[in-house]
Amino acid sequence: MAAISEFRKKKLLYVFHVFFDINQSGEIDRKDFELAIMKICELRGWPVGNAKNKETHDSMFKIWDGLRTKADSDNDGQISVDEWCNMWDAYAKNPNSVLDWQVRYMNFMFD
Repeated sequence: MAAISEFRKKKLLYVFHVFFDINQSGEIDRKDFELAIMKICELRGWPVGNAKNKETHDSMFKIWDGLRTKADSDNDGQISVDEWCNMWDAYAKNPNSVLDWQVRYMNFMFD
């Protein structure tokens, strides 16, 4: 089975740094998702107490929980670049194993 190519790895690292590591700490953690939720709700005008704000919190934390479960191999509450790449490498070797968190993320972002 093929591992991810260097080209694909560069693309995945771009996604890691631009879309997930919101606070640019070098790792993805719950704080990144909290910051993303704040930005999304602020940009869309959904104050605390608004149903869309709550829905955003619920969806994003489910995405975080799914991502953490798949990628956080050392269970430290953070996803390192290596853990991120290892998750995608495992997926490349078995593309039939759908990543639930990713489906949830796509549904949230594009619905």
